[in-house]
Amino acid sequence: MRPRGQGHSSLICPRRRPRDIIGGMEDTVRRKRALLTNDDGLASPGLAAMLEALSAGFDVTVVAPEEQRSGAGHAVTLHRPVSAREIRLRGAPGFVVDGTPADCVKLALTHLLAECLPDVVVSGINGGPNVGRNVLYSGTVAAAIEAAANGVPAVAVSLDIGEHQDFPAAAEIALPIVAATVRRGLPPRTALNVNIPAIPRSKIPGVRLVKQGTAGFREYYVEEPSENGRRKFSIRGTMELDGDGPDDDSVALARGYVTVSVLGLRLSDGEALEAIRAWPELR
Repeated sequence: MRPRGQGHSSLICPRRRPRDIIGGMEDTVRRKRALLTNDDGLASPGLAAMLEALSAGFDVTVVAPEEQRSGAGHAVTLHRPVSAREIRLRGAPGFVVDGTPADCVKLALTHLLAECLPDVVVSGINGGPNVGRNVLYSGTVAAAIEAAANGVPAVAVSLDIGEHQDFPAAAEIALPIVAATVRRGLPPRTALNVNIPAIPRSKIPGVRLVKQGTAGFREYYVEEPSENGRRKFSIRGTMELDGDGPDDDSVALARGYVTVSVLGLRLSDGEALEAIRAWPELR
C-alpha cells in the first residue's frame, strides 16, 4: 500500500471543474495533472518557462530541488532524511526538496502526491543538452526515469547551449510532445528524452525520433590552488560526436532537429551480450 500524503490534497488536487450544464445536470471534466521537476533548481528559467507552457492545459504541481543538482544522475538520499517545504511558484502549488531530482520524483509519487498522482511527469527544461552517454549523468533524465520506474509516463526536456537559448520557445516546442504522451501513453516503464536545438524556431527542420548514441564530453580536470592542504580540481570538457551516426541523438541535434529518444530501465547491451555468450567461463 502506498503511504498517504499529509493533508496537502486541497492544494495539489483541485476539484473537478464544471464544463457545461446539460439538462440541469453538471457535466464535469478533470484537467490532466502534471508534475514538473528539474535538476537546475527552483530558480531555473527553464523550469519557469515549462511551468508557464504547461499551465495552459494542465494542473501543474512543482516538486523541485532547492539548489542546482546538475550531474546528480540517479542518486537518491539514503543516509539522512530529506525535507520538503510547501511553496507556490508563479501561482502553482508545490514543494521544494533538499535532495536530488530522483528524490523529488520518488517522494512526490510515493508520498506527497500519492492521493492524487499526476498523469505525466515533465523534467526540465534543462540548460544544456542531454544526449549520448551524458544521459547517465543527467539529473533531468534521471527524474523522468524515476517516474517511469514508478509507472508514470514522463518526458525529459533539454535545450542545447547556443546563442539562441530561448526557454519559452523551447517550452512551446516541447508542449505538443508532452500532450501526445498523455493522450497516447508510453510503453510501460519508459520515458521520452527530448532535446531542442538552440537556434531560431524557424530554422528547425523538424522533429526526429532517434536512438540514444554514445557521444559525450571528452573530459579533463584543471587543478586549482589548494586549500587547507587539499588539492582542488574542476572538471572541464568538450562535446565529441565520434562514433554516432545520423540516427543517433547527438548527430540529429547538431543538425538542428528536435530529437526524441525512448529510454527505459535496462542498461543491458544486446550485442555485447551475444559476443560474451561464447565465453567458456560463463557456461
